[in-house]
Amino acid sequence: MDDLYSKLVAKGTLYSIETDLERFFKNIFRSFYNDCSYEEYENLVIPKAYAQFLEKTENDGIAFYTIDQYIYGLYQMIDSTIEDMDCNGNKEKKTAFWLYVGHRNERGFFFICCDKRSESFGQVCEFYDGSPFMNPKDGLELGDFKTFCNAVLNGGA
Repeated sequence: MDDLYSKLVAKGTLYSIETDLERFFKNIFRSFYNDCSYEEYENLVIPKAYAQFLEKTENDGIAFYTIDQYIYGLYQMIDSTIEDMDCNGNKEKKTAFWLYVGHRNERGFFFICCDKRSESFGQVCEFYDGSPFMNPKDGLELGDFKTFCNAVLNGGA
């Protein structure tokens, strides 16, 4: 399969998935907040550093077993975000939109804010036994996605 993949890349051109990701998440946002105006949907933006991370890692997550910390790839992030929205989301409150991007141990959950209306836009926050869809003020801000990744590389966020 690796050989076949190499041949495809050599003959074709790799392209950015950033536009597809934005359209995909706007559709997720619409399905969860189905009575919002078009202008509200336009506030959903995947922070650039996180979109670039998803492009580079493709579908794979990254596990740091020595510090029991995980950064999700595309599939796990999508699945975890939708599951958290279904379990903890409040369609009446219409909190800012967040993506579930990783976890540490069994109680620390990492989310990145993707809603330009929020003062937390672009920031990764850790929620202990919680979620931004339950109570966005309970999160501990860890910085933007690059800062978060550097913290992980230096022994844990």
